[in-house]
Amino acid sequence: MDFNAFARGFDQPMGHDTQGDNELRQWKPSVISFGNSFVNVKSRLVLESQQPRLEICIGKRVNGLLIFTAEDCDFHFAREGIELDDAETFRQYRASLPRIFADGKRVWDTAYLVKVHMRRPPVVIGFPPENASPSTLQDWERLLGVQDNLILWGQWSDPAWRFLSKGWKLMSGLEYLLRLPFGDTDPVTLDSLLRRPYGSIDPATLAPPQAVWFYRKHPANQEPRVVPKWLEDPSGVKPSIAWQLPGPYFLNDHDRQGRLVQASYVERAFARDLVTSVFNLNIRHRAIITTISGNGMRHRIHVKLNCEGRPPTLTAMASVSFLLLDEISAAEPVTEGDFKAKGYKGTVVDDETLGDFIIDYYGHLDWTDESERKIVMTTKPNTLPIDQQIAALTTAGTKTLVYGDKGENHGLGFSLSRTILAHGTELNFTSPDYFVLSIEMLSSLPSQIAKERLQYVRNFCHLDPTQEEAFTKSTTAITVGVSLIHGPPGTGKTTTAVAIVLAMMALQIKVLLTSASNKGVDNLTLALIRALNRDSRLKSWCEQVVRFRTPSYHMSAVRAESQNQRPTLRRRPIISQSDLEMEPIQMHSLVFDHIAEHPNDPECVELRELCDRDTSDNHPLNLQDVIKLKSLYGKIVSTVLAKSKVVATTLSNASQ
Repeated sequence: MDFNAFARGFDQPMGHDTQGDNELRQWKPSVISFGNSFVNVKSRLVLESQQPRLEICIGKRVNGLLIFTAEDCDFHFAREGIELDDAETFRQYRASLPRIFADGKRVWDTAYLVKVHMRRPPVVIGFPPENASPSTLQDWERLLGVQDNLILWGQWSDPAWRFLSKGWKLMSGLEYLLRLPFGDTDPVTLDSLLRRPYGSIDPATLAPPQAVWFYRKHPANQEPRVVPKWLEDPSGVKPSIAWQLPGPYFLNDHDRQGRLVQASYVERAFARDLVTSVFNLNIRHRAIITTISGNGMRHRIHVKLNCEGRPPTLTAMASVSFLLLDEISAAEPVTEGDFKAKGYKGTVVDDETLGDFIIDYYGHLDWTDESERKIVMTTKPNTLPIDQQIAALTTAGTKTLVYGDKGENHGLGFSLSRTILAHGTELNFTSPDYFVLSIEMLSSLPSQIAKERLQYVRNFCHLDPTQEEAFTKSTTAITVGVSLIHGPPGTGKTTTAVAIVLAMMALQIKVLLTSASNKGVDNLTLALIRALNRDSRLKSWCEQVVRFRTPSYHMSAVRAESQNQRPTLRRRPIISQSDLEMEPIQMHSLVFDHIAEHPNDPECVELRELCDRDTSDNHPLNLQDVIKLKSLYGKIVSTVLAKSKVVATTLSNASQ
């Protein structure tokens, strides 16, 4: 049995037992037993190809759900008086827990059982339930405390017994079938698989089970908006019945990742469709052309879109191909060939407009009289944010992104993967993913020395009560490893940030200091440098700070270096006091400091010689020399970064 044939038996409309599926999805009075205890519940069996599962609720569904998936559990189904191998189990439970079968509200003359072997805990939805009675909460807590296997009991005389038998036999067979590699053909048929004696196949000899997730069969770099083959009829035509999603919750990380990726693909397709429905060769829009005063080649095309509803937004610098039409040509169809041969290309600019947006165009135009014209346009939607979102979602969960993503670091660092996948569990103090971090835990210093240094930083910075609270929440009581400080200008955010960085440096923790702009990085870095220069003890603890700019910036500074002057001093006849203070920690300056400290190192000697030649007119560098210079410079940069306690740079540089 191959993948598609197996899935077809669940939710493929052709020949599918719709009545049976609907019966199985009905909630039925049931009992869950574990050890010598039991809880009255309602249960239903959901057979769908993506994740067959048993769902349990206590009372009403609003009280929460327990979901046992075929991927995480093995199921064994037996009917009282039919499967003789389980006759002793029925006899023992009727004797030891008779209230399972008769409690005044029900009498089960004949019952069935489902033994549930959990490889992982069930999926919990909606706990703790809101406005639930104390008894419901108590039953929930008892169920959630079960670590071993449990048994589901139900009435065999249920009107849907035929469907229950078929459905639960199928769930029992999944123990083996879900462990088969995707695409492989099972030499046995599903019927023979379901007839096999319970326990005849040792699960230890099989691979870990995987539910038949459709997106696991399709690489994430492809458009997954295709119809699963098991939802096609034999002629290959998509049926009218769509796959039913499990509900407003995620069953596991595979489900979470796949549905978020799928939703992102839908979002991207919607964005593309929205743009192409307006910007195409069949729709005529209105345009007025203006010419920039003093420059007869610079034109602004003010466009009023012809569309219903809210028009799509084009961002500044978006490229637009367009063709201007007179009244006669506007009535005729525009071919792709004519559009390419006669059209123009312009750029959207952010400026005051007479219409919906402005196209900036430099060149000759046939019409510049500011009269209204018809215009056809094409453009590509900006899907870069969605593309990056898809890439992040695809990577999350399959790759270690940051320190907290590693299993051994659980509770010791923020997990970027869980954040990208929108778990939100780390912010829930009842979750096992919730943690409070202290930089003392991350420090290699003895605990007493770390505490003394932290107190020294507090005393040095003279923080007010509000700043002290922010300092504590950012150093020794960091909720899930992230702290956000906000406030209007003048409230001491920079002072507090400097204190936090000093504390981390004093405890020998490396710090990435970053901002969206160079100015933001420079302001905080300068405040940090000035603080270090005021205290020799702090300076001895904190060691090296480096200001890292773009590689091209530093390389140009290196190639401008002479034997006698710093790059900044050489390039600028007048420099500011802040530039003078920052110059010693610029990466190119630290590279030459490293060269001076290692006069006998062959690589340092060679880099020094190449720089001297580069500033000389006698022996200019050739292409190979420049490549060698960049390589040597990169090696020393790596050395400087390795021994630096703080690296200050912009967000864009940090991402590289």
